[in-house]
Amino acid sequence: MSRNKMSPEKKAAIANFIEMYDIKSVSDIQEALKDLLGGTIQGVHSKFLIMSLHIKCVDKMMFY
Repeated sequence: MSRNKMSPEKKAAIANFIEMYDIKSVSDIQEALKDLLGGTIQGVHSKFLIMSLHIKCVDKMMFY
């Protein structure tokens, strides 16, 4: 099974990520990803909750 080679741009981005967040351990990576993606995940979660509430309201309206 062959692996795709990483582009120089991706290598540079990863090197920048490691330097920017001073990555030295797995927990450092986890904390950096939480920092980077926290807002995104929160936004997706909020949209999911809003959609769920909307669907429930529409379902109730259809049966009345």
